Amino acid sequence: MNGQTSGLEAAVRVTRTVHLTLLATIPLYFGLGEMLARVSSGDLRPVRQLLTVFAVVVFGALVVVRKRMLAPAMDLLRRNPDDTAALGRWRAANLISLALCESLALYGFVLRFLGASTFEAAPFFAVAFVLMLAFRPSAP
Repeated sequence: MNGQTSGLEAAVRVTRTVHLTLLATIPLYFGLGEMLARVSSGDLRPVRQLLTVFAVVVFGALVVVRKRMLAPAMDLLRRNPDDTAALGRWRAANLISLALCESLALYGFVLRFLGASTFEAAPFFAVAFVLMLAFRPSAP
């Protein structure tokens, strides 16, 4: 095993640790949102609609990042595990993907904090959790 391969293994290990940490925060955001939820004094439909549009845009960005950044980096690393530039792109694409997934949970938290019902905020948490599970970092 050469030094670069162990660098790849280390990058996978660190990225998976970040993944598990962010995955664990989603239920924490949900619980915190339940504890801090207020009774809404106004109509939250515009906020909910805006956050839903943001969520759709985030999902689109997630697809683009995974297709345009992650897939090519994985292909390069399969052919040449010593390619440090491809490893950097692989790491960046995974971290961006995880951050985008996490943002969906934060939208749910914001909704709940502003006084939206659990029923209104729950889809944001659920989608974030499912996407986070689906996009678990994998070694090339």
